[in-house]
Amino acid sequence: MDLRFLDGKNVGITKNRIKVEAFFKSPKPLSFTTRVEFYDDTGRIYPLIISGTTDNCLFTNFSYLQRCQGEYKMNIDEEKGGAVIIKDGDEDDDINSVEG
Repeated sequence: MDLRFLDGKNVGITKNRIKVEAFFKSPKPLSFTTRVEFYDDTGRIYPLIISGTTDNCLFTNFSYLQRCQGEYKMNIDEEKGGAVIIKDGDEDDDINSVEG
């Protein structure tokens, strides 16, 4: 898993939160839940529970797509036998689109 700190790693008086993106990939279908701990300079622990999956099955990812409604589009590609393709909601193309 790779953690990316979007606004830097330091927190202080003027900045009491940090944005973190967690990325991972696996060549095989895999689902996991793990605990990532952040420590401050006084030794306090700030836990964050992260769950992820590399399964491309729509059934596996449906609850996530429901929570992020409007952020993704599900497109049906007739040229690939009606395969469902999930894209960012900002991307524009002419494949039959279903808002997700």
